[in-house]
Amino acid sequence: MEANQFQHLLADEFTTATRDEGFILPVYKILNTVAKVVRIRRLTPELTSRNIRFRNTPGTRLLVEQMRHFPVADHDDGPDALEMARRLGQRLWAEKMEG
Repeated sequence: MEANQFQHLLADEFTTATRDEGFILPVYKILNTVAKVVRIRRLTPELTSRNIRFRNTPGTRLLVEQMRHFPVADHDDGPDALEMARRLGQRLWAEKMEG
């Protein structure tokens, strides 16, 4: 979850709501300090080398469509979320390898 503005206030609410439903959804707060366009463009090497794969679902088709039209698309939330997920994955992997 992006935590640059008010979003961090929602993290505990998500955790409580999922616990009340009988499961735990881990919420990781991500602070973005680099411009969104720069962050999304960091995905280019991973995408061109096909290190990121997409399942054929309506959601991923929407994501790919947003990425095709980036940076002039009306919406860039999908590519932004993909970049944050990739960064979180790298961070969690690094933590796992350290300890």
